Amino acid sequence: MVSLRQLKYFMSTADTGQISAAARSLRISQSSITVAIKELQNELGVKLIERSGNGIRLTAAGKEFVVHARNIEASVTEAIHSVKYTGAGASGKLSLGLSYTVAGYFFFPLLARFRRAHPGISLELTEGDATALSKHLTNDTLDMAISIMSQFFDKDKLRFTRLYRAQRRLWLSSDHKLLTSPKITLSDVAREPIAMLTEDKVEQITLSYWEKAGYKPNIVYRTSSLEAVRSIVATGAAVSILSDIAYRPWSLQGERIEARRIHYPIPTMDIVMVWNRARGLSEQGKLLKGFLESAL
Repeated sequence: MVSLRQLKYFMSTADTGQISAAARSLRISQSSITVAIKELQNELGVKLIERSGNGIRLTAAGKEFVVHARNIEASVTEAIHSVKYTGAGASGKLSLGLSYTVAGYFFFPLLARFRRAHPGISLELTEGDATALSKHLTNDTLDMAISIMSQFFDKDKLRFTRLYRAQRRLWLSSDHKLLTSPKITLSDVAREPIAMLTEDKVEQITLSYWEKAGYKPNIVYRTSSLEAVRSIVATGAAVSILSDIAYRPWSLQGERIEARRIHYPIPTMDIVMVWNRARGLSEQGKLLKGFLESAL
């Protein structure tokens, strides 16, 4: 019988592209993952992964199965949350602001589960950068917001709770020469052409830690499109340093993208819930806060 443990180990391996990286992420031995995937393949009667020089590749069956595995994981999580946060009879409206990255790569799968748990609560969504969201919150035109933590928030008037902390890693093509390096440094990356994402003030944050480290990045491409970054990285024409939240192992063209740790203290990307300190949270806001804190 297929177990949740097997699914978890398989999904982590699919995401990282390496059994060793999955083992580090899950803080278990490589042999545990190898055995779990072997058992999973035997149970299903199909081969899910193939080993390559740079790690693993998903087979056609593996690509199809990983989608089902994620749906299973989401369903189990939703069942747990629906018991913990029934919110019986909860109703009303909640005006919620979302930053671009949160809206594009983080929030909507959670929103679908929240709506199923609390069908009586209506959410009105507004998208904006940290500066705009801060103004909406201080002017009481939004009840709360979910955003990347930013220096542009009015910290005297707003309250925060961190929902999620994501690492920033180096994205590179599956045949990039740096993949063979046992230790990638920021100095190594400084010699590479870099694709810079400009949405959600990512560029300002990125340039700040480059300046602190004493290096100047060789930026060859600036874009507000994350899919464009994926595409150029997958071709090997550039690398990029971005958050794990936005990482996907494939470009739209189906080419593999790898992610590796950089041996430098690059700031994490923290996703926070923000609300007006004086106004506080409504009952609907408290339900969403509790749901997200449990989910994440």
